[in-house]
Amino acid sequence: MREGRHLNRAGADVIALSAQLPFDISALTQSVQNIKSRTNFAPTVEDGLTRVYNLVDRGRELVIKSSDLSLKASERQTLN
Repeated sequence: MREGRHLNRAGADVIALSAQLPFDISALTQSVQNIKSRTNFAPTVEDGLTRVYNLVDRGRELVIKSSDLSLKASERQTLN
C-alpha cells in the first residue's frame, strides 16, 4: 500500500511539472527576445553618444576660434 502512495505522488509531481513546462518555455522565449532587443539597442546608444561627442567637440572648436583675437567681428559672426 505504501508503494502505491509513492507512485501516486510521483505521478502527481510529473503532472504538476508538465503543467508548468509551457510557462517555463514562454518565460525562456521572452528572455531570449529581451536579450536580442538589448543587443540591438547597444549600437543605437553608441551611435547617439558618438554624435553627442562630435557636437561637443565642434562646440569646443568654435569657442576656441571665436576667442581668437585675430578674427574680425564679421568673421566671428560667421562662426555663430
